[in-house]
Amino acid sequence: MKKRTRYIVIILVILVSVAVVYILCNRSNAPTVEFVKKLNNVCINKLCVTADGGYLLSGNALIRTDSEGETLWARNDYIYKDAVEAPDGDVVTICVPKTPKSSGMMRKINNAGNRIWAKRLIKNGAVQDTWLYRTPRGTFVAILNNANLYANIFEVDATGKILSVFGLDFRDLKLGILTDDNGFLLCGESVSSETILMKLDEHGIPLWKKKLPKLNDPFVTQTSDGGYIMSGNSTLMSGGQSSHLYKLDSRGDIEWEKRFDRILGNHAIQADDGGYVVFGNREKGNSFAVNLLRKLQELQSQPSSFKVVYDKGIDIITKLYKNINSPYDILMFKTDNKGEVVWAMTFPEINYLIGHAILGKQTRDGGFIVLLATTTGVRRTEKHIVKLAK
Repeated sequence: MKKRTRYIVIILVILVSVAVVYILCNRSNAPTVEFVKKLNNVCINKLCVTADGGYLLSGNALIRTDSEGETLWARNDYIYKDAVEAPDGDVVTICVPKTPKSSGMMRKINNAGNRIWAKRLIKNGAVQDTWLYRTPRGTFVAILNNANLYANIFEVDATGKILSVFGLDFRDLKLGILTDDNGFLLCGESVSSETILMKLDEHGIPLWKKKLPKLNDPFVTQTSDGGYIMSGNSTLMSGGQSSHLYKLDSRGDIEWEKRFDRILGNHAIQADDGGYVVFGNREKGNSFAVNLLRKLQELQSQPSSFKVVYDKGIDIITKLYKNINSPYDILMFKTDNKGEVVWAMTFPEINYLIGHAILGKQTRDGGFIVLLATTTGVRRTEKHIVKLAK
C-alpha cells in the first residue's frame, strides 16, 4: 500500500512538472511582437512611456523616440540615470557627468532635446542608483543612493527649485519607489543578508519595517489595492536560480508567494487586468554550456586578468553553440492575480547566446514595451526594445 502511494505521488509530481513546463513554453495566449529595435552603440538601463505613446530611454545616453521606436532626438553628454516626462511634455532627468566621483544633478530638457535648467542635488560623492518620479501635483521626486550608501530624497518643482530634501541611513539600498500616499518605500539588504522593506511617510518618517527572505536583485512596485508585488531571485543547491514572486499587503506582510525554478526574474509589474508580468530569462539547452556560462559570469567581477578569460570563454561557447538553441532564453510570463501562470513567451525573433529581459512597462494601448540585453560573443552585448501588441 505504501509502495503504491509512493508511485501515485511520483506520478502526480511528474504530471504537475509537465504542466508547468508546458505553460512556460506555451505562447498561444501571449502577445505578438509589433517591432524590434536594436539600440546601436548605447547602453540603456531604463525606459519610460510618454503621453504620446513614445519612449524615453536612459543610460549612457538619453533618447526620445516616437511610438514606433524611431529616434526623435538623443543626447550623449552625460550618464542619464533615469528620466520622466513633465506635464508640459518636456523631459526631467537625473544625470551625472562622465567622470569619476561625479556629482548628481537634475536637468529639464525640452522637446527639441535642449537643456532648460539644471539643479545640482549631490555635491560630494558619486551617485550610484537613482529612481525618479513625477508626483500628481506636478513636482519631481528623486531617490538617490550615493557613494556613502545613504538614501537621499529630493522634491523639486517644475522650475528646478528644491522644495524638500532629507537623508536616511539606509545602507545597501536596492530600490526606492514613490507610493500612492506620497510616501516612499525603500528596499535594501540587512547585515544578515535579509531583504529589508521600509515604508516612510511624505516627510521621511519611518512608518514600518519588514524583513523578508534574502533575494538577489529584488524589485518591488505598488499594486492597485495599495499593497506591493515583489520579485527577486535565489540560488538553488544545484547551482541554478529560482525566481520568486511575493504579493505583499499595504503593511508589507506576505499574502502569497510563488517560486519558479530555473528562471531568473529581473522585474515584475502589475498589468491592467490585475495580473502580474515577470521579465527575465530561463535556463535551457545544453547543461554543459549553462554551467560553463555560470562560471564565466562569476569572473566578470574579478580583476581584469580574469575578464580576459571571460571574454575568450564566451567567444569559444559562441563558436561551439552557434547552431544550437541558446542555453539561456529570454523569458516573459504573465500570471493571474494569485500568481498562477497564464502564458509565457520567448523571443525567437532575436539571435543571441545569452539573453534576458531587463524590464518592461505596459503601454497606453494595452501592450508592452520590453528592454532586452543580449550577448552574441566577445564584448558584443547589445540592447533592444521590443513592442508587444495587446
